[in-house]
Amino acid sequence: MVMYSDIEYKATKLIKQGKEAINSDFVQLANWIDETYDVKTMNIIYDTIKADNRPRLQIIFENAVNKFSDNLKQVFNFNEEKQHAIGNQFKEIVSSKRDARKWSILNFFKKDEYQTEGLFVVFSAFEPIAKVEVIEKIPKSRIKELKAQIGNSDIWEVITACHTAIFFFYTENQVEENANNGVKEHLSKLFFPLLKPFDEFNYFKEQDYSISLDSKENFDKNYEGNWYYYFK
Repeated sequence: MVMYSDIEYKATKLIKQGKEAINSDFVQLANWIDETYDVKTMNIIYDTIKADNRPRLQIIFENAVNKFSDNLKQVFNFNEEKQHAIGNQFKEIVSSKRDARKWSILNFFKKDEYQTEGLFVVFSAFEPIAKVEVIEKIPKSRIKELKAQIGNSDIWEVITACHTAIFFFYTENQVEENANNGVKEHLSKLFFPLLKPFDEFNYFKEQDYSISLDSKENFDKNYEGNWYYYFK
């Protein structure tokens, strides 16, 4: 789960909204994870990786995924020990349920729903993706209006990216100046009301929120004036 268009995100959002609940097959595992690692599991999704049909277990937290990474700067560098521990716990749960029903004639010919051989356990967080969705919902027209309202001729462009907005000044000197003279904080306060109407889960806090600054000079010099290269 990496984008708000992913089906896993949409399913987890329904749980966060109270419209759905986690699949009952995974409640026992979710409780074990929460007790073992002192986290809150929002959702667990079982699927298979299409390339090799390998079973995959997606563990989705609200915002504790760093606990399961070996490198805080690389969220997808998962801790193998925790992957194995959770995978083994899931195998035990599946095995115990299989043993409990194996003598039932109703289940005698039923194929196991969950395959565990070669199971791949991955982790993701809901909140960071929800924040991206909030930012993406802000109408471009409102951003354009805000830029006009600010009326600062040193600002070249305002672009939304990830879970913030980037105010581009023309030069690096302007960026340095406005990062230290209170302008950045002022722009953050002006931009915050644009995102708040779309912040369904109240993830953004004004006291913690800050926009980013960059320059057209940097954009042209280091990214060839190309947005694809800039956001790559």
